[in-house]
Amino acid sequence: IGLALGLAVAALLAWLLARHLSRPVHEVAQGIRALAAGDFNKRLETRGSDEIAKLGDDVNRLSCALSEHETARKRWMSDMAHELRTPLAIISGELEAMSDGVRPMNMEHLDSVRDEVTHLSALVDDLHSLALTDSGALAYKMQALDIAELVQLTADSHQVHAEKKGLDLSYPGQDQKIIVQGDEQRLRQLLRNLLDNAVRYTDPGGKISVLLRKDGQQALLTISDSAPGASKDECGQLFERLYRLEGSRNRNSGGSGLGLAICRNIVEAHGGRITAQPGPDGGLLITTTLPLDA
Repeated sequence: IGLALGLAVAALLAWLLARHLSRPVHEVAQGIRALAAGDFNKRLETRGSDEIAKLGDDVNRLSCALSEHETARKRWMSDMAHELRTPLAIISGELEAMSDGVRPMNMEHLDSVRDEVTHLSALVDDLHSLALTDSGALAYKMQALDIAELVQLTADSHQVHAEKKGLDLSYPGQDQKIIVQGDEQRLRQLLRNLLDNAVRYTDPGGKISVLLRKDGQQALLTISDSAPGASKDECGQLFERLYRLEGSRNRNSGGSGLGLAICRNIVEAHGGRITAQPGPDGGLLITTTLPLDA
C-alpha cells in the first residue's frame, strides 16, 4: 500500500512538473510559429529568469525588430511609389496637353518634360545603386589611394556650380598624402554625393567648408555648410532612405532622398563611419571617417 501511494504521489508530482516545464516551451513554440506565419505583433508573457524565459525575451525582441522592418518596408514602398508616380504624372500630362493642342509644342514645354525625365532617370539610377550596396552585390576593387587627391578633384569640379549659386566653396588642400584602402570609383561617388547635397541645399550666398586631416589611424573628412540647418533629431534620420528635412532641404531642391543612404553604405563597406549634426555655420556638418591604409 505504501509503495502504491508513493508511486501515485511521484506520478502526480512528475505530471505537475512536466506541465510546469512544458507550458512555457509550448508558448515559445507558438510564438515562433506566429512569426513564421507573418504575425509580428504577438508577444510572449515571460516569467522568471531561467533559460526558457530568456528565450521568450529573445523571441519578443525578434518580433519587435521584424515588426519595425515590416513597417519601414511598407513606408518605403509607399514613398517609392509616390516618388515614381509624380514625374510620370507630369510627363503624361504634358504630353497629353501637347498632343491635344492645349499647350503648344515648343522648347519651353519640351524642356519641362526633359527635366522630369532626367529626374526620373536619376531616381532610378540611385535606386539601382542603393539596391546593389544594400545586397553587397556591388564589387569593390580595394587598392591604396590618396583620398586627399580625390577630395581636391571633387572640390574643384564643384567650384563652378557653387559659384553660379553664389556659394563660397573652400578646401585648403593637403600638403601630404593621406592613403586609404578603397575603391576609387565608389569613393568618388561618395564625395560627389556629399558635395552635391551641400551645394544643392545651401541657400544662395552661403558657404561650404571642406576639411580633410589625419586623426590617429583614420582619415577624417568634414563638410560644413551654412543655412538652412537641421535639429539634432533630424540629423539622426538623414541617412534613412527618402528622408528629407522640412523647409528648404526637401524634394523641391531636386534631390531623390537616396544620396546619403548610398553614402552610408559606401562608407560602411570601407570600414568607416559617417554622421551628421548641426553645423557651426547654421547648416549641417557631415563627418566621415575612413581607416588609413595599414
